[in-house]
Amino acid sequence: MTISTPPTVPLLGQSYGNAADVLNTALAGIVTSANTDIAAKADTSAMTTALAAKADTSAMTTALAAKADKIVTHTQQAGTAYTLVLADASTTVELTSADAVAVTVPPHSSVAYPVGTVITLRQHGAGQVTVTAGVGVTLRAPVGAKTAHQYGAVAIVQRAADEWVISGDAAA
Repeated sequence: MTISTPPTVPLLGQSYGNAADVLNTALAGIVTSANTDIAAKADTSAMTTALAAKADTSAMTTALAAKADKIVTHTQQAGTAYTLVLADASTTVELTSADAVAVTVPPHSSVAYPVGTVITLRQHGAGQVTVTAGVGVTLRAPVGAKTAHQYGAVAIVQRAADEWVISGDAAA
């Protein structure tokens, strides 16, 4: 049996040749569409512009500078007595003595820390660290004013001009 007229699709009203012609036509359209998409995606000027915008380090530098005051520094103190100084604000003070250490929180009249100042005291040596109050200073601690263990730390937070709260790995 030979079909002399290609069949007609009634709904579309189009006639098609043999299946190979239909597939070749469809594939040619897909390839053309894919080549157009690839050419559009290969436009490197848009990518170069986007990359240049991302590589603008001035924004990163500005952001890092804004965070720089939040970076905690460490200082080490040897000996068995230490009185906090203004430079200790927002830092960690590591106390390295093998013997017990007394850290004194000075009155606001001597060292004017801004309210909200946080100082972390870390017992790096074997000597237990005791936080002591300078003249007129009130220390508040739920447990105690000493570090509980070697490598333990307590934070002191200034709540008011001469009032500090102790928290962390503290012991009585």
